[in-house]
Amino acid sequence: MGPGAEFFGLLLFSLFTGLCLTRTCFSLLESAKAETLPRPGRREKW
Repeated sequence: MGPGAEFFGLLLFSLFTGLCLTRTCFSLLESAKAETLPRPGRREKW
């Protein structure tokens, strides 16, 4: 295992972590949008 392999592993790890964080942020945004915007099929009872 040379320094290049270590760097490559770190790069892969950071890419994977960034992807997971992006997916989490997108799902949080989608759920927040679903909470704030009332869907046309669902009637809110007040």
